Amino acid sequence: MNSWNILITGGSRGIGSELVKYLSKQGNNVITTSRDQNAVEQLIRIPHIIAHQLDLTSSDSIAEFVKWFNEQGIKLDILINNAGMSIMGSVEFISYEDRLKLFQTNVLGPIELTRKLLPNLIERKGKVVFISSDEGLITLPYSIDYGASKHAIDAYTEGLEFELRKLEINVISINPGVVKTSLIMK
Repeated sequence: MNSWNILITGGSRGIGSELVKYLSKQGNNVITTSRDQNAVEQLIRIPHIIAHQLDLTSSDSIAEFVKWFNEQGIKLDILINNAGMSIMGSVEFISYEDRLKLFQTNVLGPIELTRKLLPNLIERKGKVVFISSDEGLITLPYSIDYGASKHAIDAYTEGLEFELRKLEINVISINPGVVKTSLIMK
């Protein structure tokens, strides 16, 4: 079995946490992130896991993370853009600031992280995965902004896949349905 170097954003909870556990048990080298430093400190206690703080709403945090990542000398095989957040409620009550944070976390941050890691991915002919949602395909009332952010990442994935195909980099989005995680339990 091959051992891959896999970066999973948002590895402290939900789908990301399960991916970290599963993929590390399969013998892969798993690097994961969380915006919460306490979560990072818990993650680094797990054998064979490297964890680092990353806030996808901050271009400085993304740049610092990529600098740290490159300094580790890790050659990236798979990038799993999993970190995300949700906002639920009537559109008239969702503030601009909350909507901006949602799009920074679910769309703009993952796009920037992917862009900055592309040289590393190109070297290994790596793979890029975006964890989206079935709401990227069908937007529901009271989660319009979340659905719009996931639709945006699906559209970006489609275009990026065409653009990077010539470099032999596979790009996909995965659109799971409802998963019982802290994201939907709040």
